[in-house]
Amino acid sequence: MDIEKVEYNKIKEQRRKTLEEIYKLEETEEVRRYLELKEQESDLKEQEDISYKKMKKKNYKDCRHITIYTKIFDDYYEGKTYREVGCIKCGVDTSVLDYEKKYLSLSDQAIFDYVKSYSNVLFSSKPTVSCDLSLATSIYSKILEKNPGIDDKLARKYFEIALDNIRNIKVSDERKRARAKRLGLRNNFNNWNIEDIRKSN
Repeated sequence: MDIEKVEYNKIKEQRRKTLEEIYKLEETEEVRRYLELKEQESDLKEQEDISYKKMKKKNYKDCRHITIYTKIFDDYYEGKTYREVGCIKCGVDTSVLDYEKKYLSLSDQAIFDYVKSYSNVLFSSKPTVSCDLSLATSIYSKILEKNPGIDDKLARKYFEIALDNIRNIKVSDERKRARAKRLGLRNNFNNWNIEDIRKSN
């Protein structure tokens, strides 16, 4: 007896019966409507993603960026230092260009599209500090909460003061964890200093 052939025929027959049942179900009104809605939802999801990226790109384009250096790379072979630039207001970051777009999240794809077209805006800016972007945007968000309507020049000054205090006032690890939680950062966040940014790259 050919066991493999018996097994194959058994699976083939089970699949045939399953398909038969599927075809019968597809004839019912409820299932037809379900399939229509699934197709409609898929189309709408695609349209939503396109619309989201357009909206975010416009937000990034309209933003009057307050830029910082977000990453620093030392190329010892070339003897050069490379820096990535990001905005503490809208969260764009030139480092997205280091990845293939198809592997990025939808929000990072929107940043990718903007940076690809307007990276010169970010690179031609004059950042004054280096900082982890998630930390920077969190500090900026807290500044806005306490000072609604603040202008960019003053916001930058407040940001730099807050960052100096974070870096220069020594606190325990427990206080650092509490600070990270207060700022809405991830639980294991530890990139408080520029040296930490270098180490994490």
